[in-house]
Amino acid sequence: MIFNNYLMTMNSYLMIINGYLIMINDYLIMPSIYFVLLKEYFI
Repeated sequence: MIFNNYLMTMNSYLMIINGYLIMINDYLIMPSIYFVLLKEYFI
């Protein structure tokens, strides 16, 4: 019973971490796209 509760809390933590990773991924991908566009325009 205690182990099942531990697994459920771990699952919720992983979901929260996954959400943060998706947010960070958006913030990292968007500037790289802008950088590529700027490089295409300037070269």
